[in-house]
Amino acid sequence: MPDGSFSARVDSLLLEMASQEATGCLTLTDPEDDHASVWFRDGLVYAVSVPGRRPLLGVRLMSSGALTPEALAEALEVQRTELQGWRLGELLVHLGFVDRAVVEAFVTEQVRDQVADLLHWDVASRKFRNGKRTRQDVAPPIEVTDLLELARERDERWAEILPYIGGADGVPQLSTASTSAPDVVLGPYDWALLCKVDGVRTIADLADDCGFTVFEAGMVVVGLLDAGLVEMDSHLEGVDDAWQDDDEAPTDDEVAVSVARVAAALHEMNLGPTVGSPFTPRPVPAEPAADDAPEAVQPKATASAPARRSPFTAAPVTEQLADVVSLASERAEREEAERKETERKESERRKAERKEAERQEAERRKAERQEAEREAERAAAALRAAEDEAYAEAATRLAAEIAQAEEDAYAEAEERLAAHLAEIAQAEEDAYAEADERLAAEIAQAEEDAYAEAEERLAAHLAEIAQAEEDAYA
Repeated sequence: MPDGSFSARVDSLLLEMASQEATGCLTLTDPEDDHASVWFRDGLVYAVSVPGRRPLLGVRLMSSGALTPEALAEALEVQRTELQGWRLGELLVHLGFVDRAVVEAFVTEQVRDQVADLLHWDVASRKFRNGKRTRQDVAPPIEVTDLLELARERDERWAEILPYIGGADGVPQLSTASTSAPDVVLGPYDWALLCKVDGVRTIADLADDCGFTVFEAGMVVVGLLDAGLVEMDSHLEGVDDAWQDDDEAPTDDEVAVSVARVAAALHEMNLGPTVGSPFTPRPVPAEPAADDAPEAVQPKATASAPARRSPFTAAPVTEQLADVVSLASERAEREEAERKETERKESERRKAERKEAERQEAERRKAERQEAEREAERAAAALRAAEDEAYAEAATRLAAEIAQAEEDAYAEAEERLAAHLAEIAQAEEDAYAEADERLAAEIAQAEEDAYAEAEERLAAHLAEIAQAEEDAYA
């Protein structure tokens, strides 16, 4: 998210296009010669292209479990060989790999994110090409006023959470605190980001790896902070003391317990892809009846562990975190106690065998998880490379088409000019010939008339002479 206030020029330019119900492409250039394009249809925005880090649709769908790497690879192959020029989102919907609503939510969020960035531009020049079009993705066009309002809301929300996360370069890490918010369950997008928290990657890096915008990643991190599942790498200036732990540095055992608690909660989840925006509040499940919940698993509120609150709302944690609802840590503790009681009653031989089997199973799961993460990273890298290649090919093809069209236009113009000049030359030649013919006819007629007149005068003169001679003889 960029810093600074809105540029009134960009704001007014977009509103001007909307008021004119324009159809075409508005290209803006900043003082650093970066170019951004906004496509309009009847005054509505249906596509935006702004330089900067942008989430990849394939990465987002894979990280949330909505799309398998095999399906993504198949769609990219179809895009490369059969349906060239199609956008990945509409192709995934066409092939039936993803619901239309999922892609619509992603595309709409991308448009909002890019417009929010564009509003902070200093515009050096602008150019509107009337009627210019680009291929529309599956999301419907959006009103300019709605985009501007959403951009302002995002800026306000980002300013509110910024002190808690430290911006796009903030580094979250798994929480080592002994307590966390009770009754918490992760949604697929929260789970996708939490699995990648390693104390090294920044919020911007996590956004890239999960297919989120930086704003979305920041909102997820705030939710995980509120739930007590993560904490920021270092003290951030301006953070409320309620969000900081004054405990001493955790021991290795405490770290292990924290990791095991999070892993157990994730293992208990039955996560599936959701339709729509991942950050839209969902209904909170009803609390279990008191008779059905054993006393050992009832959450206990203490004065030393107050419920964490989101920095931008006064609502309770269970209302604010609709996507983070129940870790079931008490149930895991009860099952652990029952397992230990059973092990105590069994022989040393069975204890050793069980521990060895558990160790092997843990190693196997760890290896599978590491391999899955590596595979996801490889698939994400392949996706980025494929999309970059597709974008480069499309740009090259478009440049070639434009050059060919210009060349054809020039050739056609030259042909029309040559034909016009030939017509002028022929007309001039015909006019000269006609003038020559008229002049020759007029000269011939004049000569003939002159000869006739001379002969008449000569005849008259001879007649006068003859008459004179005759008179003289007489």
